[in-house]
Amino acid sequence: MIHLGYTGTKKGMTFQQKDRIVEFIDKLEKIELKGFDGYWLHGHHGDCQGGDKEFHEILLEYGSYIVVHPPVNNKYRAFCQLYNKIREPKPYGVRDKDIVKECEMLIAAPVGYQEELHSGTWWTVRIARRLKRNTYIIFPDGSVVLEEYK
Repeated sequence: MIHLGYTGTKKGMTFQQKDRIVEFIDKLEKIELKGFDGYWLHGHHGDCQGGDKEFHEILLEYGSYIVVHPPVNNKYRAFCQLYNKIREPKPYGVRDKDIVKECEMLIAAPVGYQEELHSGTWWTVRIARRLKRNTYIIFPDGSVVLEEYK
């Protein structure tokens, strides 16, 4: 079983980012499903409009166990349905840290190609770096950078 976190933007993902996530999960599935009975993928996301909602829909297609980490501010909340577990709503930064702490690997789908100081997506990537979580950064054109920690 693998716990996979996601961080993205309210603008959503490009088609290329979605394709790379599906390809990545397909590869994980081939590895994880050998002799496994039950939920092989636990997906964690922040329940916001855009990328989180799109990731949620991908997880549903795989029949994944879904853990929703909602924000206290409902302005951009997606209110995703059909999840297995929902955490207590928390401020964005705290919620993002919880997602990283609960996952073994993080997928990040930023809106641009440069790391930004005032970006929730990049904030979450920086948390993953500090906590030494493997991070799969998928840029808008579908190019990928894997930050791996052993």
